[in-house]
Amino acid sequence: MSSGNEGCNCINQTSVLASLQNRDCTTATGKPGVYLNLGGSCVTYDYGSSACLQHDLLHDPNCQGDLSTTTIPPYCFQSWCYVNANTCKKKSDEKIKKTLYFSPQNDIFYSYSTCNSTDYFSQGIDSKSVVGGLSVTASIPDYQFPMMRKELPDGTFMYKRADDSDNTYYFDDTIP
Repeated sequence: MSSGNEGCNCINQTSVLASLQNRDCTTATGKPGVYLNLGGSCVTYDYGSSACLQHDLLHDPNCQGDLSTTTIPPYCFQSWCYVNANTCKKKSDEKIKKTLYFSPQNDIFYSYSTCNSTDYFSQGIDSKSVVGGLSVTASIPDYQFPMMRKELPDGTFMYKRADDSDNTYYFDDTIP
């Protein structure tokens, strides 16, 4: 079991998920948990934490069903984990995203790339039934270069520090 690529390791967000207000639930296995969203899945507090796993395969209703009659989205089979955004931005080129499942004041970030997986979750995926009852699923790639950038007051984007002769990417979030 992987804990993420060097410079962008998986982190434990159990205490953060457990501290979310008004989202407590009990999972199907009887363990205490938290709702991902209103009316959504109830997941254990260690969901997404500490290791690269196929977290959605077990918890997302879209990933459940009979394979002979249901099209399972590709993201269900991809490993990911929660990561420390500051560490990843300074020490790696891994693609990270802020989760939309939890309130904005909780800076919870995840990464598929640190687990050597493709982020099909945030890509546009569409499935249509066509002639003969066959299903066709299309995935629209979501590649934004660079993975992270900072917009400056003049509307331009900072991609790296001017003094980075070794081309390491670093973004100082203390700059307004």
